[in-house]
Amino acid sequence: MRKRFQLSKLNADGFGLVEVIVGASIISASLVLIIFVFQGIIGLSQDNLRGVQAAFLAEEGLEVVRSLRNQDWQNLTNLTTETDYGLTFSLVSGWQIDTEITLIDNLFDRRFRLKEVYRDANNQIATTGTLDPESYQIISSVAWNNGQATSTKVVTSYLMNILSE
Repeated sequence: MRKRFQLSKLNADGFGLVEVIVGASIISASLVLIIFVFQGIIGLSQDNLRGVQAAFLAEEGLEVVRSLRNQDWQNLTNLTTETDYGLTFSLVSGWQIDTEITLIDNLFDRRFRLKEVYRDANNQIATTGTLDPESYQIISSVAWNNGQATSTKVVTSYLMNILSE
């Protein structure tokens, strides 16, 4: 004769307290994890935004100095090489070179520096050789505090007195 096995009927009245606590814990832990991930993403996007803004400001610094060169080469030859300069803008007088460095948006420190250019025997730019009084290397840099350290974007170019008479 066969024995019948009868499974006991599980409590089908609803969830027990243990199941509710376990489910709530899993959902809470998932939400906390999602919040931390989004905070990290927002922090990285803020850092990226500041880096892009700094790159544009550094490039703008080069363009302003090029513009001042186009107005008059003396705007550059009157400056001391290897000295940091700032740029200020006024609606009345336009762009001006300033020895005082001011923060842009209370965050970005933009400055530029001129370096002398030397040419070798083949008239190529070199680290040593004959000084070229009609050329400068310009280094435009923007620094900002990103919370943990200071970050810097640097853009370098050469300017020549192409408009000389």
